[in-house]
Amino acid sequence: MTSLDEVAALAVALCDSLGHLAVVDFGEMTLSEEDAQFLRTRVFCDARLGGVGRC
Repeated sequence: MTSLDEVAALAVALCDSLGHLAVVDFGEMTLSEEDAQFLRTRVFCDARLGGVGRC
């Protein structure tokens, strides 16, 4: 992936297609470059909103 927008679109597509699986938690999805994996950009927020989803 070459941009944050592309990664966010992929993350949304994965969440839409696999979100029904209880074992998959998309609340903490981060992005990092291959050579700088210690520098992460959060794609999704991991705060729960009243038990119905995440921010």
